[in-house]
Amino acid sequence: VLYVGDLASAKEVDLVFRAFAAIRTRIADARLVMVGDGPLRATIQQSEPDTVVLGSRHGQALADCYAAGDLLLDTSLAETFGNVTLEAAASGLTMVAFDHGAVGELIEDGVSGCVVPYADEEAFIRAARALAHVPQRIDYLGAAARRVAEAYVKPELERVGEK
Repeated sequence: VLYVGDLASAKEVDLVFRAFAAIRTRIADARLVMVGDGPLRATIQQSEPDTVVLGSRHGQALADCYAAGDLLLDTSLAETFGNVTLEAAASGLTMVAFDHGAVGELIEDGVSGCVVPYADEEAFIRAARALAHVPQRIDYLGAAARRVAEAYVKPELERVGEK
């Protein structure tokens, strides 16, 4: 299970741990990997010793993190464009996220990811737990997310090529 973003209270990082605990009720050997840095990093490393905290990653190192994940927990309530959304989708990574910003525009609930009502933390936890119960669904949604990202990026690349 992957989290990518600032390790800060504003990113609702506490919800990542609550959702991950729900996943662990279904998959006892699940691992949580956090990619990012911020004011909560030291606290997380001390209070959550089983969590792998990689710090900031860029370029190929970040792409490798996305590629190694099975499920992304995107708990942010403050995204604008949402690079994480597009990067995860391009990597074929299924995500659980709140319905706003880029998530609401790119990810369709039950088709290319799990989208829950804005700020509904209980719905977020239920969605994460439900996905953990059916790993094949994670694969299916991730493949659909990849197709969404390809459809989004291709016209942009063609437009840039025209200049």
